[in-house]
Amino acid sequence: MENNINERQSVLIVDDNPVNIKVIADILKLKNYRIAFAQSGSQVFKLLENNIYDLILLDIMMPNMDGYQVCKKLKSADKTKEIPVIFLSAKNETESIVKGFEYGAVDYLIKPFNAEELLARVKTHLELKKSREKIVEMKQALDDYNQQLEENLQERTGQLIKSEREAVIGQMIQGIVHNMRTPISVIFSSEELLEAYSKRMLNILEEENDIDLLKKKLVKTVENGYGKVTKRMKRSAEKLNSMIDGLMIKSKNDKLEDIEIFNLNKIIEDD
Repeated sequence: MENNINERQSVLIVDDNPVNIKVIADILKLKNYRIAFAQSGSQVFKLLENNIYDLILLDIMMPNMDGYQVCKKLKSADKTKEIPVIFLSAKNETESIVKGFEYGAVDYLIKPFNAEELLARVKTHLELKKSREKIVEMKQALDDYNQQLEENLQERTGQLIKSEREAVIGQMIQGIVHNMRTPISVIFSSEELLEAYSKRMLNILEEENDIDLLKKKLVKTVENGYGKVTKRMKRSAEKLNSMIDGLMIKSKNDKLEDIEIFNLNKIIEDD
């Protein structure tokens, strides 16, 4: 079932070729995404003056300001630095892919790509973005809650404070743990998707008997490009999972007589 219109996520397509824009837009419309487009870097930043987007599909080879320059400028501004950028390019050299990640892109699509591949990548990075936003919201809620508790500490006494704090914090930890399970599953599923795609690329090369030199380059692309992304996602998932385990243990082991004041935000931020 499609999202409610107020929840539809927005994608900005940036390409100097209007034919490419139409092809991508037609694919994204299949999943009811809100779509905007620009044909140059200057148009991108003009649109961003009054709009913000959930994801940007950015062509690398553009006149005046190429995709690398646009991405660098996006990542240097507080307003736009959290928008995930997927590079689009006909170039498949490992150097170009690595350079894209260095400039802040979250993924890289080689033209021509099929509809299934494009939709899978877009969905994955939109879900990851939404998960990161939920974590930020939870941390803000914890900040507000801790501030309120500190004010209450001056008005309440010993055991009453301890028992109330244990009950509320225990419930909050359970809520945090429940919500953190969603980003974990998203990250792991993203890793599996990218790994599966990498294997598929290798299979295609073997079946088509391409030139050895081209095959070596594409194999390096899989290993150094997508492989790097999957490892990074897996490390993030393992780190988040460890945080959840720590919170679960804290919730179960705290006793009424042993309750102590602690900062939940610090627990979440610790590696």
